[in-house]
Amino acid sequence: MAGVTLTVAQGATIAGQAVSTGGEEPLCFGGLMAGRYEVAQTLPATLETTTQPNAAIDVAEGQTVALEFGSRLQTTPTAPPDTPTADATQLTATAVAAVGTGGEAADAGGSNWLVYLGLGAIVVGVALLGALLFTILRK
Repeated sequence: MAGVTLTVAQGATIAGQAVSTGGEEPLCFGGLMAGRYEVAQTLPATLETTTQPNAAIDVAEGQTVALEFGSRLQTTPTAPPDTPTADATQLTATAVAAVGTGGEAADAGGSNWLVYLGLGAIVVGVALLGALLFTILRK
C-alpha cells in the first residue's frame, strides 16, 4: 500500500527509512553491517495493520533477509462522525432527493422504472418457459 513508512534501526540509530509507493517492487535497504536490527512500519491514518507492525532481525555479512508486513484500508472509522446540524441534514436530504435514474429527479417514495422492467422480464420469461414446456410435453 502506498504511504507506508518502513524504518530500519539498530538501537537508537536509524540505518534506513523509505516510504512505499504502492507498487509491486519491494523496499530494499542495502549496505547494512552485520548485527541485530528493528524493522518497523508506520501506517497512514487510512490503513490498519494485518500483521505485526515491527520485527527484530539478525543480519549476517552478505545475507539478504526478506520481511513482509500487511496492511489494509481501515474497516472502522478512526473518529466518531460529526453531529449533523440542521443545515447539513437539509443539504443531505436535498442531495438524496435530487439523485435519479437517467438524470431526472427521483420521486421521493415513488418507484423506480427499472423495478417494473425487471418484473416484466421475469413474467415474460415465465410465460415463454411455460409455452416451451407445454409444447414439449404435448408431443
